[in-house]
Amino acid sequence: MFNFSKSSSPAWNFDEEEPEGILFEYNELTQNVSAVVKLIADDEETGSVIDYSYSISPAYPQGILTITADEDGVRITAPSLAGFFPIEFVHYLQDGESVFADFWHDVPMGSEIVEFRPSTLRTFTYSLTVAATTSSGTEYSTTLDMTVEHDWTPGKLKLLEYVDAIRSANG
Repeated sequence: MFNFSKSSSPAWNFDEEEPEGILFEYNELTQNVSAVVKLIADDEETGSVIDYSYSISPAYPQGILTITADEDGVRITAPSLAGFFPIEFVHYLQDGESVFADFWHDVPMGSEIVEFRPSTLRTFTYSLTVAATTSSGTEYSTTLDMTVEHDWTPGKLKLLEYVDAIRSANG
């Protein structure tokens, strides 16, 4: 567990052992991500935590991270971080016509791939702000960075899947 506190405020408790201000730094291939951020209200003056809320910037990719707030804190989970980085495009041929797609799922399996361009971003950092409201009416907040490092393996594997499909179709 990693705790930090700003002067004269309660401590924040995190699941990860990262430096102050960082919730996690993971590779895109990381699986089973789970972190909880909560306020440790340890004196009568602070009171107990009655509500948690959060905001994240920029908007995160839906379907990869799940972020929830309840009486136990703010929980961040993901079965896998693969897909965090969008592709630039896939250029393929369909019935002899040149077509560009922004997502792999838009490319029919068995299409001839002309060019695949992955994202050029190497890392992406999201800022998660967690606020806790206590029974004394005071609101405490902290901002933590969540950084994902790009690994081009998922794009490479998807490209190979399409290339293998066309090879199989052409015998």
